[in-house]
Amino acid sequence: MLCNTSLAIRRAIIAIVFLLVALMFPSSQAVAAIPDYTVENGVVHLAGVGLENPIVYDNDWWTDVPDAAYLWAKANLGQANLVGNVVTRCTFGWETKYAHELKQQTDDAQRLFRLARDSGLKSIPEPVVGSTTAIRKPASGRVEDASFERTAGSALIVSEARKASPEKPLLVFVGGSCTTIASAFLTDHSIVARLIVFQVDGGGYNGLRRGGALLRGCRTDGLGKSPCGTSAS
Repeated sequence: MLCNTSLAIRRAIIAIVFLLVALMFPSSQAVAAIPDYTVENGVVHLAGVGLENPIVYDNDWWTDVPDAAYLWAKANLGQANLVGNVVTRCTFGWETKYAHELKQQTDDAQRLFRLARDSGLKSIPEPVVGSTTAIRKPASGRVEDASFERTAGSALIVSEARKASPEKPLLVFVGGSCTTIASAFLTDHSIVARLIVFQVDGGGYNGLRRGGALLRGCRTDGLGKSPCGTSAS
């Protein structure tokens, strides 16, 4: 996979560090790790990543950024192997009251999907719903005791990851909260070695500091204050 410009390089490496290292399991299970990569002439090359890799795109809002439209256009041209689109609920305000209704976000995704279909774009899977609620810290503080949803979105990620391999992993691009991918990991720990997750928001999320691990709430060494899928300061 080639990522041009220094910003793309930073995003790729930061995404890998924040999202894969932050989610770890005991040594008896699969352990998240930074994938092999090289940087040559300002371009990041990720081992085992190319045009053939299956891709899942996961976001909360779909028309506020061009990411989905760009990826769908690439899929239509046969330049991206898009196998799924997932709508994950935005977790703004999760501690008291969610700032937005899930229906607002599913409607946003369906609007873009209809526009794409009406424009004649092909090879675009219809969006499915992922996590609808944040994963909260269990009383025990043990990640194994965390309650989470099994949704069409998390099932899609698990299914596609099981078909992938460490040598040719599933690529998951997340533009919003990471709750669905966290639920997929909690459903089947073994998929860690079969996918690479990119948080393409490019920095902090939900108004919290960029320095927090985005999946800190899913670490096995203790759950932080924030739920899986939101930033921890």
